[in-house]
Amino acid sequence: MNILITGVLLLGVASSAQAFTYADDDFELLDVTDEYIEPDPCDGSHTRDPELDDLQYTEKLVNAQVSECAKIFEVGDRGLGGGVVFYTIDDGRHGLEAAPDKLKNLVWGCHGVTVGLGGIKIGDGRYNSDTILYNTSCNNSSHRYPTIFEAVDNYVAPNGVLDWFTPSYLELRELYYSGFNEPYLETEHSHLNYIFSSSEISGTNAYVTDFKNGIHYNIGKDWAISVIPVRAF
Repeated sequence: MNILITGVLLLGVASSAQAFTYADDDFELLDVTDEYIEPDPCDGSHTRDPELDDLQYTEKLVNAQVSECAKIFEVGDRGLGGGVVFYTIDDGRHGLEAAPDKLKNLVWGCHGVTVGLGGIKIGDGRYNSDTILYNTSCNNSSHRYPTIFEAVDNYVAPNGVLDWFTPSYLELRELYYSGFNEPYLETEHSHLNYIFSSSEISGTNAYVTDFKNGIHYNIGKDWAISVIPVRAF
């Protein structure tokens, strides 16, 4: 049954009136059951905005990982720097990532000088690296090759991430035993399979891991071999 609604339409200022009617099926019912969806506050938290330079992008990733927007990683995942995650803590919110590149033909530096970088634990790599970069007692000008610390400090990953450091002895060991050593292996120049750590043994030697077999050595700081940058997240 249609319900008729009668109205009056005034025409201009005339006193006459025109009657009109609506049927109930002329009305369109609106669906008011849709709920408002809040935007995700973490959208874009790890993406690179076009206006960001490499340093700003790196800082954005660091800040995101200490927020509620942190990504959760497992060992073997691709990290924020484009490398491989080889160590995690805090249920995957934080850990260590190895760079996608190996840097070659580099010396440890400070040969004949005991810097005091005896830290070998996971977490010591950053301290070791920062300490030697600001150490004025080392004069590396006589070396034919750049040092691992200078090279890693200047390294920028292909995606622009730049907060890398030289791993400590146990950080490097963790990378090898995580099973992701093969991408860093050399076939023609086997000496480049020796990877420096940032951990010092003496004024002339530092800890090294052979990534072909996992054997650990103490090797002269003036050997020109390799280093794999890592970063914490």
